[in-house]
Amino acid sequence: MIDRSLDAALAQQATTLRELLFAEVPPASSADLGRIAAFRRLLADRVLNERHVGVGALRDCYPLTIASWQRAHPADSSLRSLATRFLASSAYQEAGGLDRPGSEEAFGRFAMAAHVAADVVVTREMLRAVLAAVVAIAPARPRFSLPREIVRRASGALVAVLHDDAGGAELLAVAVRQGRHCFVSGRLTASLARALTVPGVVASPAVASALAAQGL
Repeated sequence: MIDRSLDAALAQQATTLRELLFAEVPPASSADLGRIAAFRRLLADRVLNERHVGVGALRDCYPLTIASWQRAHPADSSLRSLATRFLASSAYQEAGGLDRPGSEEAFGRFAMAAHVAADVVVTREMLRAVLAAVVAIAPARPRFSLPREIVRRASGALVAVLHDDAGGAELLAVAVRQGRHCFVSGRLTASLARALTVPGVVASPAVASALAAQGL
């Protein structure tokens, strides 16, 4: 009943969950406060489980990050505590809307700030989720902003390069091949990594040809 009434209220009011959650609430009756508390519980239950087209739920996007949380917090099997902390974070409050981070990036920023898992683990899962969201809506341009780790190439490709402690590099990208957008990933040589992400680097003909062949 509460879920249905809240859903109806959300449908009737042209506002977002985030605006309702962070609005300044005037003095209210105990019944109103109870409804607000129920709304907050509902949002905590939804934020990690609500599915997005082409991406899935946040808990699907961040399997290793969430596994790290569960190892450290075995009592939080429902992830309610994790969700509540996410909702209270500045990353969540600053996300949503035109040219602002989407929920996929917001959760990653929160997880890194809260040291939920190693930064390299969270960053990889965050970038994969954001790029998957881009592919899902292509060729439309995303309304959300892109993480600073992603470089937009002249070809239209979106590229991120992750460096590991051993000196290796991993490519995560949305390539444009014959007018179609597709997600690609793989290991990179140092020359390819520099050509893709370092401003002003002029690729050799061989490197430029290899990038063009991959839609990058």
